[in-house]
Amino acid sequence: MQGARDDSDTLGGIVLPAGDVNLLLPNSAVAEIITYRRPDPVKSTFAWLLGIIDWRDNLVPVISLAADQGGKAREELGRRACFVVCYLPSGNPELPYVAVLASAAPRLVRFRAIDIKPASAALTNPFVLHSLSYDSQPALIPNMDAIERAVLAAQ
Repeated sequence: MQGARDDSDTLGGIVLPAGDVNLLLPNSAVAEIITYRRPDPVKSTFAWLLGIIDWRDNLVPVISLAADQGGKAREELGRRACFVVCYLPSGNPELPYVAVLASAAPRLVRFRAIDIKPASAALTNPFVLHSLSYDSQPALIPNMDAIERAVLAAQ
């Protein structure tokens, strides 16, 4: 069939605006996108650990991968701030999810693997696995294993 689109070489993902960076996650990593509400505070010296939210009868730690978002209220983040509840890769029943603060609504993207280019910037954030660009847009791929280890150590 001529003109049919071949999706076999495309990837799907979700782009999360997080301050002045974009995070790129596979669709399968996202459990749900929920409206922002102020997290309950936790005793922590880590600026990236913003607190805890109750989501579907689970206490889910909230993290920020953009240091400048740390203690800001929703009004300062913008009306579109939300949480992206993500599955953690180990399947640990003690910590099955983490919520990532997004400064605006995430968006679905489809792109071809050949359109992804590694970025030359050095990685300084231990929670970032890769820095890349797609369609000339910079993005970071979070290191969910490192995030999980850090949250468990912080509890």
